[in-house]
Parts: sequence; C-alpha cells; structure tokens
Amino acid sequence: IFPGSGNGVNTTTLTPEYQTTYRSSIQPAFQAYVSTPINNVTGDGTAYTIIFGSETFDQASNFNTGTGVFTAPVAGRYFLGTTVQLVAITAGMTVITVVITTTGGNFQVATGSGISRDANNNMVFSGGVFVNMAAGDTASVVITAFFGTKVADINGAASNSTTTFFGHLVC
Repeated sequence: IFPGSGNGVNTTTLTPEYQTTYRSSIQPAFQAYVSTPINNVTGDGTAYTIIFGSETFDQASNFNTGTGVFTAPVAGRYFLGTTVQLVAITAGMTVITVVITTTGGNFQVATGSGISRDANNNMVFSGGVFVNMAAGDTASVVITAFFGTKVADINGAASNSTTTFFGHLVC
C-alpha cells in the first residue's frame, strides 16, 4: 500500500489496525539528559551549549552524547523539545533564554528572569519547536543568562533528569 524508499526496500508497514509503522533506521527519535550537574556555565551573558551526556533512547543513533548535538539522518519535519533546570540563579540575571539552535536557524523556546526564581534559586524552562531539517543538519540546546555573574548551574541526575533534549521525525 505504501511505497518503499525507491531502492526496493520496504520502509513502511501498514498494521491490521491501519497504523503506519516505520523502520527505526529512517524514523529517528531520541531523548537525552544531563546525568550530573554542570557548574558555572552562564549568568554573565555566556551562551552555553548544553552537553546531554546520557541517553534514555536513541532509536536511529543520531544523537552525540559527547557534544549534545542531534544530526538529522533524513530530510523532513522534526519536533525538537527541551526542559532545562537552571540552578543558583541570582536576581541580577534579568534575562534568561533557552534556544534550540539548528543548521537552519535559532529558535527561542523559553525565556525567564532571575526575579521569578523559586526559594532555592532554581527555575525550570521548557519548550519545543517544529523545524524543517535536511539530511546532515544539526540541532543543539543553548542557554544564556545575562546581567549577573557566571554562577548558574545546569541540574543533572542519575536518570531522566529534569534537564532533557528530545526529538523525532514527524514527516
């Protein structure tokens, strides 16, 4: 019912319930997280690319835990999202941004201010974006806090941290 990739290999399957399934090698999906805290990354305007050093899953092996970068294996529309817990925020950090940076552009997905931090000087930021990506395009998460000193930390935990980066091919 569904065409293959053009090379004689079936890439999709129609189940009896009329659901389409894809081979994992062409249906990339990943979720990565920060497993230990990363200290003193921003606060003074430093743009820090978060290194998500552990994976919950990486269906098509397209996420690099050494760099925190996802590389699209095929062209298409991807949903990319992140949740970041920033620790040791000061009131002086009046502008905090979380940006998903791709080869095709930068997408600000969350903003905040140190004035809104909780009683423990922490904040959680989350957001996502649909992006067009060509095969070989990359994506990463960058956090920047301005107008303070470089004391803000990225929170991490042994498993499924509150600081995650995830994505998948939509179509």
